[in-house]
Amino acid sequence: MFTWINKIRDWQNSLRYKKTQKGEFTLKYIRWWYQDRVNEEAIYLGQNTHIATGVKLDASDGKITIGDNCWVHPGAMLLTYGGFIEIGDNSTINPYVIIYGHGGVKIGCGVRIAAHTVIIPSNHIITRIDRPIYQQGLTKKGIDISNDVWIGTNVTILDGVTIGQGCVIAAGAVVNIDIPPFSIAGGVPVKILKSRIAEIQ
Repeated sequence: MFTWINKIRDWQNSLRYKKTQKGEFTLKYIRWWYQDRVNEEAIYLGQNTHIATGVKLDASDGKITIGDNCWVHPGAMLLTYGGFIEIGDNSTINPYVIIYGHGGVKIGCGVRIAAHTVIIPSNHIITRIDRPIYQQGLTKKGIDISNDVWIGTNVTILDGVTIGQGCVIAAGAVVNIDIPPFSIAGGVPVKILKSRIAEIQ
């Protein structure tokens, strides 16, 4: 007899790791439990990368690539929505981070993303008032986060943004503009507060 509990258990039992010839790990059957078909090649995990229990990786219509020596902590959700998510080596995705992939997200190496951050590479188009917003489509410019970036808790990063190398984004910021390398930025909307280079000099 079919029950939702049995369906959930079947999904949990289907989680498998397999070693590939390249030394990567492909995470099989990690899509949402209610989806039927699985593309085993859609999710790539590097060596010594840890995916915690309770993480949701959905590459049913896209691709997720996570490099070596990364940690993805409980409650994080990586959902491609027709795009892709790329995370470089030695990066950490902390609890309850949400990353969408619509227009593509590239996250560099050595990046720290604190809890409850949301990264959204899409935006609703609202130019017309004679049609409902949901019928006007989306922008999908993508988001690029460079190497050695620290993103504080509860940050929101919006479509089309590039965050340069070595930046620090303060907790609670809404990032809707490009952030130059080695900047410290914060606020709603975000502003450049100071340069790390100037701090050293």
